[in-house]
Amino acid sequence: MKKILVLILFVLVLSACSENQSETTDDTSEVEMIDASLQVPEEGMTGEEISLQVKVTQGEEVVTDAEEVVFEIWPAENKEESTKVTASLQDEAYVATYTFGTAGTYSVQSHVTARGLHTMPIKEISIMGSDSMEESAPEEGHDHASEESSPVTLELTESEYKANEEATIIVEALQGEEHITGAKVSLEIATPDHEKHVWLDLEEKDNGYQGSYTFSKTGQATVTIHYMNGDAHDHNEVQITIN
Repeated sequence: MKKILVLILFVLVLSACSENQSETTDDTSEVEMIDASLQVPEEGMTGEEISLQVKVTQGEEVVTDAEEVVFEIWPAENKEESTKVTASLQDEAYVATYTFGTAGTYSVQSHVTARGLHTMPIKEISIMGSDSMEESAPEEGHDHASEESSPVTLELTESEYKANEEATIIVEALQGEEHITGAKVSLEIATPDHEKHVWLDLEEKDNGYQGSYTFSKTGQATVTIHYMNGDAHDHNEVQITIN
């Protein structure tokens, strides 16, 4: 009889433990994750303040009581040189500004700690040299209205270059069939091994913009042409072959 009573008591204890565990699991499943929507411009200029924003939500609720929101910024593929900037709450978003001193590609990561949870979205921004902001005086008799009405075409005159030889890279900037003058043109070069991004400011030459660069490895490289002319800003990404 005693054995039967002990067995019944043991079953009741196991049942109670199972119910407590189920309640704990249900409570945990009800905790909804936070979401951080990071807003970083795709491009910017050295010397100007860049606005960085992140909006934090939990379900449909906007989170305005985060324990900490910090932006971490570093040159692409060189996180050892990272800088951190603390954000402040403004109009239901966490905001900070940062001024880049050197042209290049940078990673921007927001570290958000809120309600015992943490999330770290990341984006990239391309920064051009500040000299690209200079505006040239309009040429006499030049029809800027016609420029605004037709798209800008940005192309490299060559698609193949040799490794370990100084290459002359020429960009043609056209509006319709007319060569554009007085613009600022830069190249963002992703090397074939993608180990680094190199920025190259071009000089205006006869009917084009020109610069020199030596590729150290063979393969496919990506070149992004960045164009600035007054308030107009455009870019074009092209693939080239290094032999």
